[in-house]
Amino acid sequence: MSVRIRQDQLPEFAEKARRFCAYQERCRFDLESKLYGWGLSTKQVGSVCKLLEEEGFINQERFVQAYVKGKFNQLGWGKIKIANALRTKNVEPAIIEKGLNGLNMLEYESRILQLLQRKQSTLARLPLNEQRRRMYAFALQKGYETDLVSRLLTDLGAIV
Repeated sequence: MSVRIRQDQLPEFAEKARRFCAYQERCRFDLESKLYGWGLSTKQVGSVCKLLEEEGFINQERFVQAYVKGKFNQLGWGKIKIANALRTKNVEPAIIEKGLNGLNMLEYESRILQLLQRKQSTLARLPLNEQRRRMYAFALQKGYETDLVSRLLTDLGAIV
């Protein structure tokens, strides 16, 4: 049973949405999901989203920059995994590309190298070919590009 939201209740939900967006960066997809969860109609969701975009509470580019930085720095995700996650949030490809281009390539390569070295230390007892296979799979699972992973594994001495 769905609850019908009256038009005069919309400012109340807009204020709740402002608090939701002020807590951390949100994309339009996250806001829409929350608003639908609160029982708003499609038309009401559209008007609240438009209002919050005009007020600057949601901004796709700002969200992508924060998301890319957070997933890379906190979780060690690569560009592929970050881009896939952003696509599930219906972010435009041009905005995704712009956000990913903001990553410093020296830091990016340094981070994957650091992850690979840490992974290699946990695999010391395994045969060399198994170490290589697992490190390669680990890096791909983290969302790093195959050519970059292959090159860095070669540099580490674990030729794939």
